Amino acid sequence: METGTGDPRRVWKRVAPTLEPWPGADAVGKALRDGAKADGVILASEAVSKEGGSGTGAQSLSAAKAARDMRMTATAGSPGAVRTPQALSAMRNASQELSHVRTPQELEPVRNASQELSAMGTPEETFGADLPGAEPDPCCMGTEAEADAAVLAGFAEDEYAERRQIQALARQAPVWARQTLLTLSAHAAARAKRSTAAYYLIMGEQLLPPIYAERIYVGKWLPALRERYHSAACTAMNYERAADGTPDPCLNALFRELSADAFTCAAAVMRLLERALT
Repeated sequence: METGTGDPRRVWKRVAPTLEPWPGADAVGKALRDGAKADGVILASEAVSKEGGSGTGAQSLSAAKAARDMRMTATAGSPGAVRTPQALSAMRNASQELSHVRTPQELEPVRNASQELSAMGTPEETFGADLPGAEPDPCCMGTEAEADAAVLAGFAEDEYAERRQIQALARQAPVWARQTLLTLSAHAAARAKRSTAAYYLIMGEQLLPPIYAERIYVGKWLPALRERYHSAACTAMNYERAADGTPDPCLNALFRELSADAFTCAAAVMRLLERALT
């Protein structure tokens, strides 16, 4: 049995006894023997010849193999050394870990972001005090909007009255106009409910719709349409004026939306009037 540090000429003669060794075989064998002897390793062939017995030769072979493994492990980190599979696996894992290591230049933005987040504090400390519900005086629909509470109540009352007028007109209108008038009455009721909701946000009190007992007399069809158009258009303009006069941003947006809806209803009444005049 030949070890890895044996004479390559013997291995070659056993494998191919009829062929000449490759060029440089002598130099390779001499280098292997010199390296093994320098580390205190006895070649297997020399151990067998010196001991002169199979049992002692086997022990020398084991010692030579152990010394060779130690030498290969110790020199695994040196350039040009023969590395075991375990050493190669360890080096491969170390190379993969090093590939994830970032340079100081790459870590600088991460460090800066971490410092900024630490300075901001916890989410409760950062955003808790800015929420409207965290303050006794909210930023929208709060104390500044109390002056417009009476305006909202007036708008709600006017819109409920407008709904009653349109419903009465729908009962006396031609068949082709009834559905449009019922839709317009629903828009008026929706605007009234939005005004009452805003009133509750500001004052914390529920604004109930008015109760009407008197009967509405509409009159002729064309004059009634004319009256409903002017009522819707004037209501839209009043919403615009209220939006310009309020300091509350949320209330301003609400008045703008109600004004746009009222202008849309006025345009629908005008289309009914156009058809009635043809």
